[in-house]
Amino acid sequence: HTTMSFNVFSPKEPLHPVTKAREGMAVFDIGPHPLEAFFRPKGVALIGATDKVGSVGRTVLYNLITSPFGGAVYPVNPKRENVLGIKAYTAVSKIPGKVDL
Repeated sequence: HTTMSFNVFSPKEPLHPVTKAREGMAVFDIGPHPLEAFFRPKGVALIGATDKVGSVGRTVLYNLITSPFGGAVYPVNPKRENVLGIKAYTAVSKIPGKVDL
């Protein structure tokens, strides 16, 4: 979530949230940042994931699973049941979880 605060003066240093509340400044929670899903995805669908050594699809999948980002990885390949040991999906629409990227 992103928090916005508004005040009528410009302090030289940022004010601590407790100070803002004590001074009666308005603090608004505007929800998640619009680019949150891009920078912190919960699920990534990799279309074209494959086991073929040297391919872009295998390299990207390997990098995603060996350097965890904290979300789920969904290989998409209509011709494979799994890719690098991970269940593959025939289409993005078949993925059961939330896909951000």
